[in-house]
Amino acid sequence: MIEQRLRELINLKAKKPNALIDARLTFNQVLCIAKALYWKSGSERLWEGIVKLNNIRNSLSHKVINKNYDRDVDAFLRLFEGNDPDRIFGVKSRLFLAMASIYCRLSEYLDEN
Repeated sequence: MIEQRLRELINLKAKKPNALIDARLTFNQVLCIAKALYWKSGSERLWEGIVKLNNIRNSLSHKVINKNYDRDVDAFLRLFEGNDPDRIFGVKSRLFLAMASIYCRLSEYLDEN
């Protein structure tokens, strides 16, 4: 969903979005282009969060043994919820809420245009 939203943002700014279809852009390339087009002061956590989320996704989808997985997940979540020791949600719920936060923030860029 995050990748699709990033692609929508790029297509919104592109003068000929269909020209990008044959480019077969990777997620990282899509992220870099979207960041270049939409970066603004105060958005650092959003872009850093997307990078961290992609690293987590890569670990899971490619079944790469990542000895730092728990640390990576915790670092990602801290970007969006701070260091509150009294968290009431489990890790899965916290991941979902953080991803929803990213999706909503990217959607705000669409609403601005």
